[in-house]
Amino acid sequence: MERICVACKEGEKEFEFNGNKWAGVNEKNWVTERSLGELRLLDQGNGQRGFAGISPMHGNELVTQDQLNRTVLTSDLNQGHALATADLLSSDRDQIIVGWREPNKENKVGIKIFVSDTSGKTWKDYWVDDNGMACEDLQLADLDGDGKKDIIAAGRSTHNLKIYWNKSE
Repeated sequence: MERICVACKEGEKEFEFNGNKWAGVNEKNWVTERSLGELRLLDQGNGQRGFAGISPMHGNELVTQDQLNRTVLTSDLNQGHALATADLLSSDRDQIIVGWREPNKENKVGIKIFVSDTSGKTWKDYWVDDNGMACEDLQLADLDGDGKKDIIAAGRSTHNLKIYWNKSE
């Protein structure tokens, strides 16, 4: 059965294709009553799945959510607008890549990658771009054919497009 999840003002909504039409799945929403601007599936390793999201819409929080817990990884974004999840580090679990487009309380814009420990409960952030990209959006793709996804990011107010080559071991 096909299922899609949508981020919206009311939170995360799930829909499934049953027979010949799409129908809402209301009883098992993972995120409710919290606005979300971006939402990505998150593979936390060991068969654990959840979501990463930016809350509220164009917001300041990067969150993870599974069926039981919502965790705020940071509230230091300003106009969080770019989000991707993938295993960039060959660790058998996804990392979260997030970008924001307006200066935060430290007067910085940029892109960070969040990496979890093996339990998926503790996260540490690392700068990908420290104040050189007011990130409007980003995508991941293997641009050089080495089998590792690279980060492609666009900054509207900084008028730049950058590729961050994945040189992880």
